[in-house]
Formats: sequence, C-alpha cells, structure tokens
Amino acid sequence: MPREAQDAPAYRRALVTFGVISALALLWLGMQWGGAGPTVVFTNLLHLGAPLVAAALAWRRANSEPAAAQERGWRWLALACWMWAVGQMAWMTHEFWFQRATPLVERILPFPYVSDIGFLAFFVAAIPGLLLLPRGLFQATSRIRLAQDAALVALSVALLAWVFFLRRIAADAVAEDPLSMVVLLAYPTLDVILVIVAALVSAYAVPEERGSLRLLMAGAAILAVGDAAFFLLAQSRLVYVSIADATWPAAFFCFGLAALHRGPAAAKLGWVRTGPFSATLAAAALVAGLRAFMARDDPLAISLATAVGLILAWRWVQSARETRRARMTASQVTQG
Repeated sequence: MPREAQDAPAYRRALVTFGVISALALLWLGMQWGGAGPTVVFTNLLHLGAPLVAAALAWRRANSEPAAAQERGWRWLALACWMWAVGQMAWMTHEFWFQRATPLVERILPFPYVSDIGFLAFFVAAIPGLLLLPRGLFQATSRIRLAQDAALVALSVALLAWVFFLRRIAADAVAEDPLSMVVLLAYPTLDVILVIVAALVSAYAVPEERGSLRLLMAGAAILAVGDAAFFLLAQSRLVYVSIADATWPAAFFCFGLAALHRGPAAAKLGWVRTGPFSATLAAAALVAGLRAFMARDDPLAISLATAVGLILAWRWVQSARETRRARMTASQVTQG
C-alpha cells in the first residue's frame, strides 16, 4: 500500500483532533474559564505540548523518508520543535517555580531570559530544515539561488520594518539594555526569514511535496502573527493572557499536519519565484536605505541597504551570465 494511503487516516484524525483543541483553546482564552490561574496553566501546557507533538511527528516522518536530504530536513524540523519546547519549559519553570510566592497576575518574566535561547534556536534549526525538504533543489546551484532570493527579500523587509517601525522601538530598548534590543529585533527578523524560506521552498517543490510545504508555510506565518501579537500586548501590558496565545499551538499543529500530509496539492505558487516581486521589494528597501544614507544617522539601515544592493547586483550578474550561456548554446545548436 502506498505511504500516502497509509498516512491518510492518521492525517484526518490529527486534523480533527488539532482543530478541536484549537477551538477549545480559543474558547477558553476568550471566556477565561476558571479565572486567571487555570487559564494560565492550560495555556502553558498547550504551549509545551504542541511543539512536542510536532517534534514527534516530524521525527516519525524522517524515519519514513527514503531520500537522505529529506530525512535530514525533517530531523532538523523535529529538533527545531524540541528547542521551542525547551524554551517553553524554561519559561514555565521561572513562572511557576521561581515566582511561586508572587500572585499569578503580578508575575513578570525578565527579558531577555534563558527561555529565549530555546525560542531563537527554533529558527536556527527550522530554516536549514526547510531548505533540505524540496526534491527540486538537489542541485547546489538551486539551493544557493534559493538562499540568495530568501536573503534578498528578508533583508528588504527587515530594512523597511526598521526604517518605518522598529527603529523607534529599539531606541527605547537600547536606552535600557543593548542585549534587549538585539533579542527584540531577532524575533521579527527571524519570523520574516522563516516565512520567506517556507514560501520559496513551496514554490520550488515538486507536486507531491506541495501540501506538506504549504502547511509548513502556514505554520510559519501563524507563528509570526503570534510573536507580533505577543510583542504588541507585552508593550501595552493590556492583558496577562489573550486569544493571541492560541496562535503558537496552532502553528505547531500545522507543522505536525505537514509531517503527516502526503500527496499533491493544488496549483503551484508561481508568483513567489517571479523576479519582479523580489526586485520591487528590494527597490523599495533601497529607497529607504538611501534616505537613511542621506541623513547619515542610521548605520544599521545603511548596512542593510548595502547588503540588499550587493545581493541584487550579484543576482543580476548571474542572470546575465545565464542568458549569455543560453544564447551561446542556442547558437551552437543552430550552427550544428
């Protein structure tokens, strides 16, 4: 029996189970059943259990992969989920043990904290894992090109976000602690990179891989939304727990479903691979960088703009070389 048929019932059961748990989480967080105490305990247990389940399913998928690259990719993703779970365990230890004498709603976790090592290590393991998954990227040149496109878009988004949004926030953070600024900026930057890499590998995937990779892309996007919502709520200190806390488990449920999904998806995301998209975004980033360069008051923006310009120039050089080779080949074929 094909592996797709064997995993189809498990995928359907997981889809229903994860959907019910996610709906329950939304209701519990929205209604605050039992008050702050039970809600916080439920939320933390869900934040710990979801990445552990996703890690187990990713490891199971790795054991069934015949190709070495895909096996390594799923093991990297399993490791990434485990790292997030380690960060969550550190978070829960500080919240429930070291601050046990403090009323629950008054407990404040330091930032940055040791839990951030696990959370940030998730991205370090997940990004190479995603790059190893598509079978359409066996050639080293294809992987290098994908990495260049991902870096170009990620740096462009980071530059635009820095110039128009993050710079003001970082100015307040650096006054208190430079390390806080670094960790604070690391989350949105790595979120953007993860989403972009997931989108690009989905575009390069062969048909039978697209379902899994699009679920991974959805999980990456939901994770980014959760990080952004947590940051905004933490800045405003509006609530101790909120509906936004349901985003992280939903993201890891998507990762778990991706490990169970086998078979083709719908049409290809061809727009992701188009050059005009990357070039337009890079051009907007360069304009923002030029503005910073003219003002000469933002070394980080100038550095990001320089990196974007160098990558864009290198991609143009590569495109020109490929065009010249294609013309030479066509000419040789015509003469022959």
